[in-house]
Amino acid sequence: MATLERARIIIQMKQVLAALLVLISLHLSSAQASQRVSGVEVSGNVRTKAEVVRRILDIEADRSLSHDEIAEKIADLRNTGLFSDVRYQLLDDQLEPGKKRLLVDVRERWTTIPILKASSGGGVRQLTFGVYDPNLFGRYVETGLQMERLEQTTSGVFWLKNPRVSDSRFGIEL
Repeated sequence: MATLERARIIIQMKQVLAALLVLISLHLSSAQASQRVSGVEVSGNVRTKAEVVRRILDIEADRSLSHDEIAEKIADLRNTGLFSDVRYQLLDDQLEPGKKRLLVDVRERWTTIPILKASSGGGVRQLTFGVYDPNLFGRYVETGLQMERLEQTTSGVFWLKNPRVSDSRFGIEL
């Protein structure tokens, strides 16, 4: 009975040791996957300013990033809705050995959206028209103008929205 108990304890200890080795190797491989990024180069942008892409990516020069962190920042860029395609690659920096340059290639989508709505019901007619653009002057600032005619009453609205003020994570809407 004692021999059986010792064998069970030895097996459990081997399993714990194996699990620890796996965790250590995962930690070491993730540490090796970190890349020191010397800068970001943007291509393919026509309307959107390169500094806007860099601001959205929020990658400081000479910062170490894992592949997961870089993928998350690229996802942030894709989620703006400004681009139909975003591709990236890390290349060795020829000027700074041991560092990588992040090359980001984007394909912009058309962002100016017309607004047109006409409806009628219950003896009331409504006409709405306008336009908005989430990338005014390539600066990732949304602006819009909308006019509405409801029977004899005309109204309108103008809006301006900056999702990031002074390169911070905070936004402002007017």
